Amino acid sequence: MADDNVAYRAIKYRVYPTDAQCEKLSQTFGCVRKVYNDALSLQNGLYEADMPAFGKIELNVYCNRVWKKEFSFLTEVDKFALTNSLYALCTARKNFFEKRAGYPRYKSRRGEDQTYTTNYTNGNIEVDCDSKLRSCRRTLWNDNRYDFKMPLYIEFRRKTGF
Repeated sequence: MADDNVAYRAIKYRVYPTDAQCEKLSQTFGCVRKVYNDALSLQNGLYEADMPAFGKIELNVYCNRVWKKEFSFLTEVDKFALTNSLYALCTARKNFFEKRAGYPRYKSRRGEDQTYTTNYTNGNIEVDCDSKLRSCRRTLWNDNRYDFKMPLYIEFRRKTGF
């Protein structure tokens, strides 16, 4: 049931990560790409063998129980980023089979736009802003006509030269 008094707003931030944060983001981009591509290969193999494909929950459980033991570096990155990439793959395959989109392609490390989506949970993401931006955010959030809802996920993008 939708509430007419709720307005969802998007806030874009320009983030300048430190060298350590750049390394962590690069590692996360790589792990998300690996999990997505391995899951796509797995789903393709199941389809070619006339076996039922994994659902998004089964695929996530498989990632947590098998791939994280096989590839220990997957445990060092944000678990929500890996889960969301698997969910996006399942949605892409569903859209293909319902004739709403083309077949999902493998993610490439080449190209200028890499992205992953993570969930905001228990303050796990923090953006330190200057006072000018904070006062601007305060006026946006204190609009009396609407209740402000925090987004449930945050998407990180990387352009070349990061």
